[in-house]
Amino acid sequence: MCVACEEVPDNENPNNNPNNSVKTDSISYPEKVILGNNVLALKDSSILVSDDAYELGAVLGKDANLKLVITNLSTYPSGEMGPIWFFDMESQGWMINDYNESSNYQVLTSTSTGKIYAVISFDGFGYQGECRIDFYENSDTITQSKYYFWE
Repeated sequence: MCVACEEVPDNENPNNNPNNSVKTDSISYPEKVILGNNVLALKDSSILVSDDAYELGAVLGKDANLKLVITNLSTYPSGEMGPIWFFDMESQGWMINDYNESSNYQVLTSTSTGKIYAVISFDGFGYQGECRIDFYENSDTITQSKYYFWE
């Protein structure tokens, strides 16, 4: 006996809907991948604490790829050691290119899927630091940008 039974049309049945499939190129930025303090999960224009350990972490679906370009926007007197970031040797799933001193940027490219992270710290060396992180999420063009500050 069926009370209030009605047949669900095929196009509304989640088992028959091809648009209801699991996204395999998804990218998420949890607050914590390994350490916690995931910079990528913070709001735009967040202020970071110098010398604290942070992570650049994401969880990538099996067909996802992610590239980050971190550009140093800090200003400081010529000849001085200015604000910069440092990567710890501990990382997983990232290829981290050398810092480009002439253009003040650094590129990270995902090399695996699942949980990926890199441990990073920021130092102002007495000046306020500012950087922009451009996200390339499954794309050759920027999909979002965020700014961060530190002293």
